[in-house]
Amino acid sequence: MFDFIDKAFEGAKQKPLTLKHRISFLKSIAAEITPVPTDLSFLRKEKIVLARVNDSSNILTQYNRLCHIVKAIEKARYLTLRQVYVKFEHAIKELVEEYGLKRSITKDDITRLKAVTDRKGKTLFNFAKRFQQIAIMACYTYQPAIRNNFGLMKVTKQKQIALKDKDFYYYYIDNRNRKAKIIMNQYKNQAYLGQVTLDIDEKLRIILKNWLFLLEKIVPTYEYLFYYSISSEGTIKHSNNQTTIGRTIPRIFEKITGKPLSINDMRHIHEIALQKSDQYREATVGQREEMHKQLLHGHLTGLKYNLLWNVESKKK
Repeated sequence: MFDFIDKAFEGAKQKPLTLKHRISFLKSIAAEITPVPTDLSFLRKEKIVLARVNDSSNILTQYNRLCHIVKAIEKARYLTLRQVYVKFEHAIKELVEEYGLKRSITKDDITRLKAVTDRKGKTLFNFAKRFQQIAIMACYTYQPAIRNNFGLMKVTKQKQIALKDKDFYYYYIDNRNRKAKIIMNQYKNQAYLGQVTLDIDEKLRIILKNWLFLLEKIVPTYEYLFYYSISSEGTIKHSNNQTTIGRTIPRIFEKITGKPLSINDMRHIHEIALQKSDQYREATVGQREEMHKQLLHGHLTGLKYNLLWNVESKKK
């Protein structure tokens, strides 16, 4: 039932008794929240977690329990953002070589895919399936990781549609300026942050430009950026369930990085990388608020990550 928690601490360099207490404590929290944890998102249930930390009046016990949580978060990250980058770019190189593409697909030139898109049958559909995995991983690697919103994100070249449709969020393509943006109208923190426009990283823009060029070959009238079930025989079906992409991402990351990183893991990785950066340390509170908006949460939420990171740093 708690295989994920046991597996997360395999090979950990702690004293056996400390490790035993840590795993037991985390399992006791998980048991109150979810029957089968697949990541550490159950730690976001703040009231339950804090109640478990504080059900002892001993200050040292409370501190040790908090450190158990910090260590679990650190362990759940598995990889640094830089390590994810390196493994991801290696996966792109492997895909290019496997399908005989003469040039990298990370350049702003969609004709680079023609060696595959001009072909028919299984080669095209298998490539599309692989490329969708690359494109999805790019969204959570090159860009500060938002939640599972990519799962039902619409694509448009008309900015006014994206701005006025309050029920959806859009990937807006600005061909004139060779830019792209995400326009978020309906999402978890919308009541607090309002409509948010996210600038797309240039590397991600190029990957998604190539993906949409490929997608148009197999789904000429596509509406959504992701997620498509693609079989080798050419059966293609769009999933209308936003949670599908959340279940798919750990499998993609495990295949490419060797670690089953979830959306929450990647959000944590990006948040900690942000707060460790020189740009963040030198920024004003207002500037930091804008930086945190890229993750679709506010400065105060970001400070919670910072608190846990600082507690662990002081412990060392």
